Amino acid sequence: LDPMATGLLIIAVGNGTKYVDDFVAQSKEYSGTMRLGEGTPTYDAEGCVNQRLPWEHITDESIQQAAATFVGDIKQVPPMFSAIKIEGKKLYDLAREGTTIERPPRPVTINSLCVWRVQPGDTDSSP
Repeated sequence: LDPMATGLLIIAVGNGTKYVDDFVAQSKEYSGTMRLGEGTPTYDAEGCVNQRLPWEHITDESIQQAAATFVGDIKQVPPMFSAIKIEGKKLYDLAREGTTIERPPRPVTINSLCVWRVQPGDTDSSP
């Protein structure tokens, strides 16, 4: 599990363990927040901001166009700061040791991707 992730943890016991693969294969829904112009070495909010770039030229339309390119069946290279295991080791453990390894692209299906702007002071964070 990703240490920064929150959500539902399914625990199976006894005969229920037969169905764990069925649960894992189900569609999942993710949500997140991004801040334009800021980067961290961990690609998440856990890392300290180590990069700031201008972002004012990025329009809502260009963000929507970029988001649309991720919808469908794609191949995704997992980041080093990921809970995925390769050869029995979690990538984020290797990354924290300063080790980078080759990661094969994995098939991912994204059914939809919604992006919307939230201004400081907004009380509703959904579209």
